[in-house]
Amino acid sequence: MRWGWPLSGVLGLTLLVGCVPAVDDDDSAVPLGPRIHVFTYPPSDPPVVAFGDVEIGANGARAFDVQNIGDAFLDITGVTSSNAGSFVLVGLADLAAGLPAGGEVRITAQYVPEEEETVQTTISIRSNDPSLPVLEVLLSATAVPPAR
Repeated sequence: MRWGWPLSGVLGLTLLVGCVPAVDDDDSAVPLGPRIHVFTYPPSDPPVVAFGDVEIGANGARAFDVQNIGDAFLDITGVTSSNAGSFVLVGLADLAAGLPAGGEVRITAQYVPEEEETVQTTISIRSNDPSLPVLEVLLSATAVPPAR
């Protein structure tokens, strides 16, 4: 913060020059650290990957991107599923290595239903992001009979 000094003017008016605290508009000097973000198609917050209707026996697939929007390395310390048998996640090996600043990994979720059902699974991604140590992604699908 910078302070000024009084400056006497004409007619006995006193002005205090430079009393406004200095504002630093350059936020780039403030480190962010690692910051996890998930981008879904279509975008949603919180992240939801909706398969909609998938015919029994068909292979439904949807992708989402796990991104590090911070300025430090993002360590992925674990990925768990609340309903492990419903969906297969492809790309987890790439995610396990972590993400450099600005990095991203595409994860593909696959769903191959065997019977009529509606399923939901929460994928929990644990990381060293101090503001969001566990990020959850909801996967949902409905298995329907094949069209005739």
